[in-house]
Amino acid sequence: MAGTAHVTPRQTNAFAITIRHTEIDDIHLATCVTASAVVIPAALAVAARTALDGATLRRGLAAGYAAAIRFGTAVGGASVLRSGTWPTIAVAPVTAAAVAGVMLGLDAPSLAQALRIASLRSISRVGRSGARTARWYLFGASVECGVDAAAAGAAGLLLDESVALPNVMDEELAARPIGDGEIGALAQKPFCTSRQALSGAAAYIALSERERIDPAQVAHVRVEVPRDYAWMIENPSRPGERLSTATSQAFQVAAAALDRSVLYDVVRAGPFSDAILAFEKRVEVVASDAFDALYPRLWPARVTVRMNDGREHTLTLEHPPGDPEVPLSFAELQAKSPAYTAEMHELCNRAVDEGPAALLGALETI
Repeated sequence: MAGTAHVTPRQTNAFAITIRHTEIDDIHLATCVTASAVVIPAALAVAARTALDGATLRRGLAAGYAAAIRFGTAVGGASVLRSGTWPTIAVAPVTAAAVAGVMLGLDAPSLAQALRIASLRSISRVGRSGARTARWYLFGASVECGVDAAAAGAAGLLLDESVALPNVMDEELAARPIGDGEIGALAQKPFCTSRQALSGAAAYIALSERERIDPAQVAHVRVEVPRDYAWMIENPSRPGERLSTATSQAFQVAAAALDRSVLYDVVRAGPFSDAILAFEKRVEVVASDAFDALYPRLWPARVTVRMNDGREHTLTLEHPPGDPEVPLSFAELQAKSPAYTAEMHELCNRAVDEGPAALLGALETI
């Protein structure tokens, strides 16, 4: 699907890329896995080819979230980010295989084979993102090959048990009860941002509204975050690199201070105003050990704003909007996606009961 300009849920690879590329998908904090970008396209890939009911769809979704979080724990979760591992792509094949396998009705041994086959398609490091990176293509391909692994399991293909697998989980996953408790543990993003930069941006917004801060009078902004990911968000945005606007704490704070509509722009084509670029230079990211007891269960930030007259305002935020403790309202969900309307919401709600075919139809109206 490389180079595809328009996609539908029937194109597994490209649809997975589209979901993940928005930077508004959900995330499980402890594992740093953005599960929906894998689970949803995998479920729709099966639904596009097989007549299924709503109950089967729900079982597949629940299995996918459970697999994403359990395998995310197996690969080391958020702790492996610093070594260059991308947890979501590492678990994408086995997660997609779990979704598709459950929806296809595989028994425990067959599902275990599908997961083992999928695990051999797992990669974990794709390098930093640039303007022409293959990062997203590889992610979509990982989701698609997981769905294919489920088809292999359904066809009775076996993998020699002597083959060493990365992050092994065999029949245990198939045998354990799967509920939807994992879904409730996911955090959402209220706008287009890396989760690492969200708490700092949200803390600035809350602080500026509480203190009625005039951005023209701001001399300096210090954002303290856990040491484990400060290095990821300490750089300014880079012209032509869309992802840098989501990972740069300085850019996120500057947009929060001067033009919040930029935060909701998932395209981020630029160019951005001179005022935003100038405000970026006033933002400093500080790696702090103060949050060691909280991370990775929580990803907090402490923001200190120093005004031109020397006054300082400080706010520490442990739960930004979208965390399970502060769930987004329907209005906030609508705000973060211009295509997401009340009509669309109603279609998707009905689709869960009516079955995957209805969900496909609903999503293709976007």
